[in-house]
Amino acid sequence: MTTRKGSGLADALTDAVNGLIANGAHAKLLDRWSLGSDAIEKSRTNPPGLPQISGRYRSRTRRCPAGPE
Repeated sequence: MTTRKGSGLADALTDAVNGLIANGAHAKLLDRWSLGSDAIEKSRTNPPGLPQISGRYRSRTRRCPAGPE
């Protein structure tokens, strides 16, 4: 999830996601869409290892389950 730099929302959203993780709603939501394997243990603001992005926009890559061949 992204927010505008300096908006003050990043920490609040991180706390909200961690609340969803703690009460099980995060896992339930992911399981509903068969994405349980993508679950995270903890949400963090600006974790190390994020790609450096230049410019205002970038293309988004979305992981989708493989379809029938």
